Amino acid sequence: MTYNELLQQKEWWVKCNEILSRDHYTCKDCGCLGYHNGDCYASLNETSAIDSIFSSLTLDGYSISQFCSNLKDYDLEHFEDVVLRSKESSNQASRYSFKLYDKESKYFHYLPRGFSYDFISDVACDKISMDAIILNNVISYNSQKPEHTWLFAFKFEKDLADKVYLSINSNNGSVPSTDTISVGSYVIYINFRDTLILLSIESSKEVIFKGLNVHHTYYIKGHKPWEYENDALVTLCEDCHKKRHKGTAVPLLNDNKELIANLATCPRCGGSGYLPQYKHVEHGICFKCGGEGVILNDW
Repeated sequence: MTYNELLQQKEWWVKCNEILSRDHYTCKDCGCLGYHNGDCYASLNETSAIDSIFSSLTLDGYSISQFCSNLKDYDLEHFEDVVLRSKESSNQASRYSFKLYDKESKYFHYLPRGFSYDFISDVACDKISMDAIILNNVISYNSQKPEHTWLFAFKFEKDLADKVYLSINSNNGSVPSTDTISVGSYVIYINFRDTLILLSIESSKEVIFKGLNVHHTYYIKGHKPWEYENDALVTLCEDCHKKRHKGTAVPLLNDNKELIANLATCPRCGGSGYLPQYKHVEHGICFKCGGEGVILNDW
């Protein structure tokens, strides 16, 4: 199996979840907030962490936690016994998806056709009832409103998650375009207790989030990408990842952690691990280095 193929394995995404959770979806060099495509969900222990991570983001004038607390004050529509599809499980938590396509709903013309809403649950279930609301142009970032924003909020009939689960992705078509919904550049999922919110944001005036990489500070010959202690891994944005590789050689070690060689920076992506001009193909990952920024297949 090539290194590129190893990076597509579930074990690597589980490890990415651990690092993104620890680093709160922020680059540890420049501190910017970012996204990481590939079905990664960070888990946070406290709801206050959400407001800390999204300190510049407001929903209808509220912080995220305040908005969720005030959700009952909005004109919600009830959906009874929505069928859930189990997608994957790890430890105690499971990932579910559901679809809403109800011609009787007042939101019928706003619901993306065929789109699945995902959430993480600590409780096993096959269907659930929920209240929902869809709002547009209520999301602000740094006191500015991006061109097109949509907010999908769901309140389940019971608590499903003890932790806060967070996913930030560049859109790349993950929310289907319709006649009434403007596709955003970023999609944010947040779910905790009995609440799920999905934020779709399009902004052409400024970069709101940067792409994040999980960077290995060293490699051990023969080790799979997830077979490292967490202190060997760090979250970096693509720009800082590139700077790290330009300014610091990445060592390749043997099992005794003795230096074998310093790995060469990938000549194709310059160490960033990604090629933005090809973001429509596998999220722009550099196929030469597999997103690592260095050439590993020769070792």
